[in-house]
Amino acid sequence: MSAVAARSTAAPIPSWPVATLHVAALWSFAFVQPLFDLLSHNADFFIARGNTAGDILRFAFVLVLVPPAILVAAEALAGLVSRRARRALHLTLVAIFAGAFALELLKRALPASSTVLLPGAAFAGAGFAPLYARAPGVRSFVTVLAPAPLIFLVLFLVLSPIAELLRPEPGVQAATGAPGRTPVILLIFDELPTISLIGAGRRVDAERYPAFARLARESTWYRNATTVSDSTTRAVPAILTGLRPTEGGRLPTSRSYPRSVFTLLGDRWDQHVVEPVTEICPPAICARDTHAPTRDRMASLASDLSVVSGHLLLPEDLADTLPPIDRGWADFGGAERGVARKLGDVSAPERPRDDWWALCVAQAERAIDAIRPQGARPALHVIHVVAPHVPWRYLPSGVRYPEPGPLAVPGLAADRGWGTDRALIRQGWQRHLLQVGFTDRLLARLIGNLERARLWDRALVVVAADHGASFRPSEARRPVEGGNFADIAGVPLFVKGPFQRSGRVDDRPARTIDILPTIAATVGAGAGWRFDGAPLDAPHRQTTVRVNNHNERRDVTMGVRAFVGSRDAQLAQQLRLFPPGRASLYRLGPNADLIGRRLSALRLRAGTGADAVDRAGAYRAVDPSSGVVPVLVTGRLDHREPAGLPLAVAVDGRIRAVMRSYRAGGQTRFSAIVPEASLPAGSHTLDVLAVQRGDEMRPLAHTGR
Repeated sequence: MSAVAARSTAAPIPSWPVATLHVAALWSFAFVQPLFDLLSHNADFFIARGNTAGDILRFAFVLVLVPPAILVAAEALAGLVSRRARRALHLTLVAIFAGAFALELLKRALPASSTVLLPGAAFAGAGFAPLYARAPGVRSFVTVLAPAPLIFLVLFLVLSPIAELLRPEPGVQAATGAPGRTPVILLIFDELPTISLIGAGRRVDAERYPAFARLARESTWYRNATTVSDSTTRAVPAILTGLRPTEGGRLPTSRSYPRSVFTLLGDRWDQHVVEPVTEICPPAICARDTHAPTRDRMASLASDLSVVSGHLLLPEDLADTLPPIDRGWADFGGAERGVARKLGDVSAPERPRDDWWALCVAQAERAIDAIRPQGARPALHVIHVVAPHVPWRYLPSGVRYPEPGPLAVPGLAADRGWGTDRALIRQGWQRHLLQVGFTDRLLARLIGNLERARLWDRALVVVAADHGASFRPSEARRPVEGGNFADIAGVPLFVKGPFQRSGRVDDRPARTIDILPTIAATVGAGAGWRFDGAPLDAPHRQTTVRVNNHNERRDVTMGVRAFVGSRDAQLAQQLRLFPPGRASLYRLGPNADLIGRRLSALRLRAGTGADAVDRAGAYRAVDPSSGVVPVLVTGRLDHREPAGLPLAVAVDGRIRAVMRSYRAGGQTRFSAIVPEASLPAGSHTLDVLAVQRGDEMRPLAHTGR
């Protein structure tokens, strides 16, 4: 593009004030407006991160003003060298901004790769710069655009949903009533479909999930319960308020929802709340004193927005190489650094908010462990656990394992859902079910602490999930559609009433918006309050299930009978792949009969062993006491190896997992989970082998001690 500037050296260049306005305007169209527009429709990005109004204002003004100021200063320095240098730099900036704007338009219009879009954008930018230099009318048009930065600021801060986050919090509208006597425990899991818990006979799989099985024996299990939204930032407020998401969408804050379980119980209950993604509890009740220092919050915000901008502006094939942004709310680029450092990867620097997901899980664990015997007032414990939602990194024991960067969930494309590779979808399903085992561990911890505090019998205990997840080829993992409806809609809902002694299954239709009306009826509060739900023991005449698609701002509906039939069909598929019990979770893939066999008993062909295992050094010093064990074995094969090649992974000479190779990012790769028990403390060897015929194996990769 500098060549373009050189060809236009004879053309006039705007004066300093006009040039400054042009740079600011073009910067705003190329970069500011697309990002502001995206965030305006996803204001919960700031809520989930705990950003303050000051953070949002700093971000907005810095984004609009600072980059143009730096670029104009660079122009000034170039002008000190020569007028020709300043002209060249100015026209280069014009070409870059015009090219970036053209890239955004081309990306929307053409489903093409970077090999088409980038040259097209470069051509547009290179063509606009000489036109800008030589045509006064073009420069005048850009001058007319000078108010754009201010307009975009006003639209973002005043006329978009972001404005709500800048307003003061309203006063608390607490319900009145007699002093409370019943402790209330509300545990909300994230992205947990009902069928993930079910084994034979449509009962909870007691071997795999003993805590959920116990809960089912001592509570009422609403087996056909459904959510009302596929989005956490809509589904959790629905649980906490008993209200459906509105058509325009409310932000998940106490400003939008002044009436909730928190104001229902008010100061008559001692409230203990963990809300990692929403802010429904008013500050007057739940003091938000957990913010990181401003500098750390802004650094984290800048890091995450750089990843978001890449997904927004880059062609799809390049954006796919970035960390995914559809599997969490924060720390997109650094979620694995803390895990990597525990595996000895010193190239992964620590940051104050590394591994946001683990921090949120730890916060929930602390809240569970903080349960104490009842004092003068009963307690309300509301704990939202961000599991078993992706990223899938936890084992039932509580140990974590690292993921290989942007390819963390093979077969799952950012913003597009599952592909067609059934083997990869099944492995994602396997990892999800293992992480459900971790949530069972948290539930057992909760029940144990309630018993020790002598609250279990007396308390109203509600355990639910915000929405489900789907594992179907060519379907979205979570945004609800017709094909995945039953997987997203069906969620666990267990209610143990005060002094309830025996469990029962209730197959009547139930919804998550029925939870707060049930709490209100049980504790005798909320007279005069309006709910969209109803107490769970009231008659229900529901004939359809309605779930809001957050991305498309529309409702998807299905008849109750059709929902149950579709869910049970998917359950049958799950039971075929993962029969009841724990052992089946590690017997996934082709040639599963090889699992457990020693390599010495097989025929090994000659092989190079030159293909690469990711983080090979981690297997030479496994330390389970660190809380991290590298059970996810990943790597790449020679590019000549085909996708779909049957493979086996051996640990210390014994086959522990089987899988198929796949193509991703221009590479032939492999990915498999080995049992945690196969990697005790110490040094281990790994072998990756191609399965030929019968007992014949061809070595592909090897890590030594």
